[in-house]
Amino acid sequence: MGSKKDRSLIVSDGGLTSLLASAIASEEDAMRPQDAGLQGSDTSLVWPVSTALGLDPICAHAASRHAEIFSLEYVPPGDERAGGVLGATLGLRGEVDTLTLLRACYLAAARRCTRVVWPVHCKLPEGEAADLDRISRSIDRALLVGRLISLDDDELGGIEITIETPFVDLEDDQIADLALDMELPVEACWWSGALGQAPGAATERNRWLALLGGATVSPERERAAEAAL
Repeated sequence: MGSKKDRSLIVSDGGLTSLLASAIASEEDAMRPQDAGLQGSDTSLVWPVSTALGLDPICAHAASRHAEIFSLEYVPPGDERAGGVLGATLGLRGEVDTLTLLRACYLAAARRCTRVVWPVHCKLPEGEAADLDRISRSIDRALLVGRLISLDDDELGGIEITIETPFVDLEDDQIADLALDMELPVEACWWSGALGQAPGAATERNRWLALLGGATVSPERERAAEAAL
């Protein structure tokens, strides 16, 4: 995820890959020499967004917890809409992803960051077919948005922004292994239930805890939890 000299802006939905990206950014921050000429914080940033229409408060809370745990700077979501970005017209996944990345790049430039880390994860559990089209589109989207932002390099003070997708093609079990190896506090993820119940939390919790060795939720309890929201 880049060189020791780069600060990151993490596009965070409060999930496991966002937690992982925050942990890695924190380690990189610790290895990077402090920049005496940098205004404000010298740490990487966590910006809460969602690729759904609207950012659930629990996801934003989880993102803020990730920033707190790993001593990163938290950038509040503000008044954005449609996944953290004002102005989405159709609300399509691709439209929201593109607008999110554009906004993230300009936020990164404003905070003198050179990298946007988009912890998108497109593969399915082992034994299920990978969504190769979505993986390809995510990689292409990150590359093309980065090129689009480069049109404003001069006005951005010469800052060159790159967008990275470090987990886009990893299997679920590979993500889980990384989380276990780094001893990540998975209770800080939006789906854990520790921060409250959000739509889809039980399904996401079962998906990951089956690989992380935690207790899963029965289908009956899952339906009851969803109905109570």
